Amino acid sequence: MHDLADLTHRAHLAGALTVWDLSHSTGAVPLDLARSRADFAVGCGYKYLNGGPGAPAFVFVARRHLQAMEADRFAQPLAGWLGHRAPFDFSPDYEPATGIDRFGTGTPSILALAALQCGVDTVLAAGVETLRAKSLRQTQLFIELVDGCCADLGLTSSRRASRRCAAARSATSTSSLAGDAGADRARRHRRLPQRRARRPGHPALRLRAAVPALRRPVGRGRGAARGAATRSWTGRSSWRGGR
Repeated sequence: MHDLADLTHRAHLAGALTVWDLSHSTGAVPLDLARSRADFAVGCGYKYLNGGPGAPAFVFVARRHLQAMEADRFAQPLAGWLGHRAPFDFSPDYEPATGIDRFGTGTPSILALAALQCGVDTVLAAGVETLRAKSLRQTQLFIELVDGCCADLGLTSSRRASRRCAAARSATSTSSLAGDAGADRARRHRRLPQRRARRPGHPALRLRAAVPALRRPVGRGRGAARGAATRSWTGRSSWRGGR
């Protein structure tokens, strides 16, 4: 996992702008794009925001660049109907909307937006800081289990908590076993191929009994998901970007 603020600062010192891909961090790691002075960012809604396949993506543009866009120093290359200043005027000429609204493209899928809202509300109810803390506990537990059960394999991810996102991985001869804390996907690794599972000493077999330990709840109480925050993420500006 990269240091967003540090790399952005280095890029600015070199006269460059940054475009961050947040697909594997949004919803799993606390982010502060404004404080980090990030320029642009994109990400998906299907992964740690729990929107599922086909969920809308999002874009972030710093306010200082939105102002530059309005002065026509930057352009949004994907012009769409909902990014028009007055889409229902049906003007023959395209005139972009002001602010983040100019990043709208075509009509979004309403059902996909509704599903994404439920997913985001769940993340907000649990709290990203809480999810991050659980992620670090799970990945650390996975690392300790690998060290104890099959240290000969070694890790393919960092042991440093600050460098791990929501996963820790240990290589096998043909694949990797991942402790994915963000989505609690460790249960998938219990479905082991029978041929490999019968081999004495196979690393997958050694870890098999330990994997259920990774499937622990967040710890905020059973009502966390039910008490979802009321903040909406499907408003015209908020689902497209931030500050």
